[in-house]
Amino acid sequence: MKVRAHLKASVVAIAAAGIAAVGFAAPASAQPQAQGALLRGEVAALASTCYGSARSYTSDLYDNGWFWYGSVYPSTTSNCSDINVKPTNGRIQVRTCFLPTSGSGYCNSWRTIENNTWGTAATDVRDGTKFYLNFSGPSAGLVAY
Repeated sequence: MKVRAHLKASVVAIAAAGIAAVGFAAPASAQPQAQGALLRGEVAALASTCYGSARSYTSDLYDNGWFWYGSVYPSTTSNCSDINVKPTNGRIQVRTCFLPTSGSGYCNSWRTIENNTWGTAATDVRDGTKFYLNFSGPSAGLVAY
């Protein structure tokens, strides 16, 4: 996911700056190992702020499909740059429908997400964007946005 690549680059830059600032350099043979351990821990911690804000969802059947939008249409947050879905009752297809403040609403293309796996329903979504999820069938799980 794009957020992980961005976080990884940020952690590398921060770690390099911190090491340079204190004048410390590990032996060349230890650098990749130390840097890898730092990245795994830091990326996991930073990614958890997105997934840590996840909410439960259950799709409901309406006139023309299975949808989730909570009690009001949710708005994306600064916790995640993407809208992420983790179905817990089977593989599912999902698309994200956006409700812009001006103009007509629209939906992205269908995306398949495997059971018990985080998948991206929409990428690079601006903070504060109202949306809802449209599923190909009944679905329950977690959504992080």
